[in-house]
Amino acid sequence: MMSEKKRYSLDFKHQVLQTYYNEKTFTETVKQYGISGTTLSQWIKKEKEKISSAEKQLTDEKEVSKLKEENKVLFDIIKNLLYDLDKTRPTQKTSP
Repeated sequence: MMSEKKRYSLDFKHQVLQTYYNEKTFTETVKQYGISGTTLSQWIKKEKEKISSAEKQLTDEKEVSKLKEENKVLFDIIKNLLYDLDKTRPTQKTSP
């Protein structure tokens, strides 16, 4: 006989996780909400993965921003060098 998998609302999961993170031990949280330890472990793991993913995305965004700024600086340097090079080039005189 296959047991039916329980479904919990996102609000319930959030409440359970907040209780675990801020108030109670793992065992106390499981008992208080009548859920299995496996269920809570999975929720904690998924929450950590979300946090890790969000932190990576933030790090990537900061890196992209930094690279854009560096590219702008390099572009300005190249533009100035080309301008200086153009100024030092002898001008060709055309005969009438």
